[in-house]
Amino acid sequence: MPLIANPNYSPSPIFKSGHFCTIYPTLFRKTKTPPFVREKLSTADGDFLHLDWLKAGNNKVAILCHGLEGNSASKYTRGMANIFSKNGWDVAAMNYRGCSGTPNETVRTTTAVQQTIWI
Repeated sequence: MPLIANPNYSPSPIFKSGHFCTIYPTLFRKTKTPPFVREKLSTADGDFLHLDWLKAGNNKVAILCHGLEGNSASKYTRGMANIFSKNGWDVAAMNYRGCSGTPNETVRTTTAVQQTIWI
């Protein structure tokens, strides 16, 4: 992604800290919960993944992947889903194994995920 320099941009003193910029939206951002429809995908190793969809029949799909310990209910995921949806995209918010609120069905996950990706 190209970096677009803006010599006129100067954040307020409180937003010069990257740590504060990460924490602030988590505490104060208000987002509507999009009307996700959950789809359960079975994996080859007997486990599953949950995809939360916003479908409107658009010809573009944005796949949202959350960060560590996040899920499709995270504020940043909901916010991105709402923006994409309002701008003519269908959205698939993927929940990693064990992050959708439902425990995994298998004991091991690391090897199974690698096998699923590489097959």
